[in-house]
Amino acid sequence: MNRNVVLTMIAALAVLSGCDPFGTDDTSVYVTGTVWEDSSHTIPAEGVTLVVHGDSVNTFDYASNTNADGVFFIEVPVYPSAGEEGVGYTLPGFATMGLSAHFGSKMYVYADLKRTPFVIECGDTLTVWDTDIMTWTSGQ
Repeated sequence: MNRNVVLTMIAALAVLSGCDPFGTDDTSVYVTGTVWEDSSHTIPAEGVTLVVHGDSVNTFDYASNTNADGVFFIEVPVYPSAGEEGVGYTLPGFATMGLSAHFGSKMYVYADLKRTPFVIECGDTLTVWDTDIMTWTSGQ
């Protein structure tokens, strides 16, 4: 009887301390960075729209705006796909995506989904390099 109580208490402590005894996977990736208005990176750019371009299989498009400090943070859920021969589902260990920034008529491409995508492991946070609106190109 005492043995069962001790085992139950150990399991409860493991769960309460944040230990994941059942091995659930993290099912999101995170992208963050800072956008500046000037090339010397002294004036943060607020209200810039960042768009994650998902592969439409395991990730989908998500958008976020920079805050007053020019910082953005995007959580991108990773979804399972059909398993082999259509049986069951499998969750990939990574996400493949593109990333672009838009401000008025200017835009900047961090990663193109088709040519140079980001590949991020589930649970990881990708911090992209700082950029400034002064170097961006005009266009769609």
